[in-house]
Amino acid sequence: MLLAGLMLLLPKAMTDRADNFLAAVTSPFSGPTRNLSLGVVSTVEDTTARRKVPAKDYRRLVELYNQHEALLIQRTEELRQQRNFNAQLSGLVQNFGLGQTLLIGARITGQSTAGQRQLLTLDRGSLEYVTPGQIALASLAPNQQDQTDQPMVVVGKIQQTGLRTSQLQLLNDPEFTLPVTIEPAWQREDRFQARGVLRGSALGEITVSMVSMNHPVRPGDVVVARSGPETLPIGVLVGTVASCSPDENKSMLWHIVVRPATELHELREVVIVNTVNADKH
Repeated sequence: MLLAGLMLLLPKAMTDRADNFLAAVTSPFSGPTRNLSLGVVSTVEDTTARRKVPAKDYRRLVELYNQHEALLIQRTEELRQQRNFNAQLSGLVQNFGLGQTLLIGARITGQSTAGQRQLLTLDRGSLEYVTPGQIALASLAPNQQDQTDQPMVVVGKIQQTGLRTSQLQLLNDPEFTLPVTIEPAWQREDRFQARGVLRGSALGEITVSMVSMNHPVRPGDVVVARSGPETLPIGVLVGTVASCSPDENKSMLWHIVVRPATELHELREVVIVNTVNADKH
């Protein structure tokens, strides 16, 4: 206090010299202190930057990242499949024309093979105008694309319905029947249309019966579901002839085994054809 008072009474020139003197005296002490504080702050920042994530937290982050990547891949594939499905529906509409036909998309939610049955549960029912007897279509297998210009093929028909679910009876179900026509493969020179009945069997074999041996049926010929006012607006591919031989029990008739045009055990979704209630949708 005394020193400060004296400095106020002194001339300015002398107080400037005193300020310079004090600065010179205290600078050796203040400089290291400032550098020390800066060094401490820098050390704390470096230590924080180098601090490692605990191993269990790191593993959890990796797990979450992998789950996210898997989900992204799954959603991308689902989107691709939906786009393909929509494109097939568009092609199907073009094939069927603008007539009174309602196409009902349905996903498969369950399966029943009890008693050698081949039944699938669908997520569409009578509330969506699904009724017994309607034909169900699915995507054509890639190795069958040279047999037809249609994007979808017959895989079964509706057996029974609830309000929001239904049962699809597949081609290879023992109780399945469907009127079909056999036509020569496109590369053959023969021209014929042989009518018959397609049936499933307990062994899963799909056959066509009631076809006269007067028709020159050969392996590779196409099997087409017949059109009808309550089934299909046009004939739709079912499969191809896998083999044909004389029926041992019925003379002059063929025993024909059919290869379906798509893999029935790989079905994920189908399109149900409604030709009766289309005007209600």
